[in-house]
Amino acid sequence: VMDRLSWRLGANWRALDQLTFRASAGSAFTPPDAYKFSGRYRNMGTNYIGNPNLKPESGVTLEGGADFEWQGLAFSATVFHTATQDAVTTASTTVGGVSGWQTWVNSDGRLLTGVEGFVRYAKDFAVGSHTLTVTPSLNWIWYLQRTEQDSVLTNARGTDTVLGLSQYSVTPGLQLAWNSRVRLDLTAEWQGPQKNFDW
Repeated sequence: VMDRLSWRLGANWRALDQLTFRASAGSAFTPPDAYKFSGRYRNMGTNYIGNPNLKPESGVTLEGGADFEWQGLAFSATVFHTATQDAVTTASTTVGGVSGWQTWVNSDGRLLTGVEGFVRYAKDFAVGSHTLTVTPSLNWIWYLQRTEQDSVLTNARGTDTVLGLSQYSVTPGLQLAWNSRVRLDLTAEWQGPQKNFDW
């Protein structure tokens, strides 16, 4: 079926041995899962019921970025913009005359624009006849735009910010590798502010 066809086009330019620039455009198609179609359950004090009339989400993403590697140092940064149609989101509904239920509906869409990337540095240390590789890293994503385009939803919620999506996320990490055979990964995560709605 043609409306379920996804495509992607991209190009890379290796400006230097250590530096590559890239750009791409692509589409995505995400059908709702069974819970959103026909589920009926309670979670964290809220009742949910599925919507058999849900349509799949579809969207187009444009992105561009650069990758740099030099003597154990790696850096990557990407700017992206995603326009989603028929975005699946929650809304209040009434079941059997009882209000307070949540269901899933298709909104007019949402716009997401942001910057994401990572930096890491790998350093080898000789320990006798063995090698210990220490690699600290930092991953991040920062949204410059998180806009819900459905006026009915934004009026009901009092905000056009996409719900439940943090403005930024930062993940520092440390990897210790022994002779490239044993590896220990340590990570943490810091989430920025997000909009939520008290149903």
